[in-house]
Amino acid sequence: MAPIIDMLTDIIPTKTKWAFRDRVVRLWKNLTFGKSDDICSLEMVLIDRDGTRIHASVKRNLIKTFKPIIREGVLYVMRDFVIGYNNSKYKASSHRYKLNFMMKTYVKEVEDSSFPYHIYNFIPFGHLLSASKIDENKLIDVIGEVVRINTVHSKEISGRSTRMIDILLQDIENNRLSCTIWSEQSDELSNVLDTKNPEPAILLLQTCRAKKFRGGGCDVKSIDQLLDSSEVGHCWIYVTIVAVENDRNWCYLSYKKYLKNVNPIKTRFHCEKCDNFSADGILRFKVQLRDSTSDNEVNMPTKRHQKPLSLDELKPSNKAKRTLDIYSSTQLSSNKSRRIIKQEKP
Repeated sequence: MAPIIDMLTDIIPTKTKWAFRDRVVRLWKNLTFGKSDDICSLEMVLIDRDGTRIHASVKRNLIKTFKPIIREGVLYVMRDFVIGYNNSKYKASSHRYKLNFMMKTYVKEVEDSSFPYHIYNFIPFGHLLSASKIDENKLIDVIGEVVRINTVHSKEISGRSTRMIDILLQDIENNRLSCTIWSEQSDELSNVLDTKNPEPAILLLQTCRAKKFRGGGCDVKSIDQLLDSSEVGHCWIYVTIVAVENDRNWCYLSYKKYLKNVNPIKTRFHCEKCDNFSADGILRFKVQLRDSTSDNEVNMPTKRHQKPLSLDELKPSNKAKRTLDIYSSTQLSSNKSRRIIKQEKP
């Protein structure tokens, strides 16, 4: 007789004898702060056939036992856990409880072609943008077209230099969200997003964290200070726009990275200098600025993002829309998508 398989919705904390058939959809290492080679726990997100998610954890003393046999994307039969409350700071699941591995936990890889490979729970961009309050400790799934990507750069956090890349995502309703990818995933994403490919790039982020932009302290300079400064970096200036220079045809459509002319080709922009394609063109022109601290004026090149064939907001291409429609309406998939770029848990 086949063993009884429990569902994740049936969990109660008063027993340890459980048997689950779950797929590991996310697997990551929880590192000791400040020590990149010291793993203090192994964390994962499991889903059952109904799409219920739960967070599971392997503590430090059991990592050597379970790390070699647990892999992301694989389906397992797992038995016997200590059930705890899901009180982690960052919640990878909305489930009330959390599974904790113990020494006698049984894990066996199984095959079942009918078991879904991924079950996503996409949060609409509009919901995030209009929400008065966002649970910043809840990990979510989002999907969108990459319409802008910056270069990878480093930022010092808690005394350590961390790699990061900023991108802009757009959904099928033309809502846009900025997104930051950290650590080694930033270089991986930069390499995967081939700017020479004119096809739209669709990015799927799973178990990512949403935050309201709060701003913070900024370096404000006067025009005099800006003209006298030899420091390389970013600052703010509080000025009035006196005029826009429109003589000598000082206005052109450019590629952000090289500041060279680009030509619209269908729904993308092509830079002849580097033979790259971009979803965004940038309209560059000069403005005259004046601040309140002196009579000095400064001519400063500025930019306005130019969208395909007009200055209106860029709409996703038909192919991108079809892809987004598929993954927005059909959230149950039994196959991997080769055209989707995944982001590991931050």
